[in-house]
Amino acid sequence: MNDASLSEQDARQACREYWALGLIPRLSGGKSAVPMVKADICAGDPAGNRFGSRVSNHIIMNSYGDWDLRPQLKTLKIPTLIVHGEDESIPMDLVEEWATSLPNASLLKVPHAAHFTYAERPDLVWPAVEKFLASHPAK
Repeated sequence: MNDASLSEQDARQACREYWALGLIPRLSGGKSAVPMVKADICAGDPAGNRFGSRVSNHIIMNSYGDWDLRPQLKTLKIPTLIVHGEDESIPMDLVEEWATSLPNASLLKVPHAAHFTYAERPDLVWPAVEKFLASHPAK
C-alpha cells in the first residue's frame, strides 16, 4: 500500500486488504461485521492514501499529547449527542466524563457495536440521531 512503485490498481488492492484486517478489531462483530461498513476507504488517489498512512497518521497520533479538554467542554452550550459503542476500545468511563463535561450532552450507549456504531447498529443509531435533530432544530 505504501510502496510508490505499485500500480494504482495494486495499491488500492493492498489498501483494501489492509482495511479488511484493520476493521476487524474496530467492529463488535469482528470479521463477520466487516461487510457492514460500506465506505471504500481506498477509492481515493493512492498517493493520498500512502501520504495518510505514512505521514498524516503519525502527525495526528503524536499531536494528542496530554490534553484534557474537559474544562473547555464545560463552556460549550450547544446540544450534543454522543454516540458510543459499548464494545469500542475507547473506555466508556472516559466517554461518560466527556458527556458530563458538556452541559447539554446526551450519551447513547450502543450495545453490540464498537467504532462504527452507525453501520453495526443502524436500527438504534439512526432513529436516535433523527430524534435528536428533530428536538434541536437549527436556528
